[in-house]
Amino acid sequence: MIFTMDVGNTNIKMGLFNGKELIRYWRMSTSSTSTSDEYGTLVTSLFTRLSAFETMIVGCCAPLRDT
Repeated sequence: MIFTMDVGNTNIKMGLFNGKELIRYWRMSTSSTSTSDEYGTLVTSLFTRLSAFETMIVGCCAPLRDT
């Protein structure tokens, strides 16, 4: 299983793949007023509902900011 995350300026899109097959898909909107802690809490809660995955791929085009 491969967990993918695309962090964009408008949305964060996440998917769980088994080979080339997309098993699950999630999307959350991004906001310049949300903190990294808020996003961390949301993603961590998602991880608690997932079965184990072998690999994680993250892509980010949104600028990272220090909070």
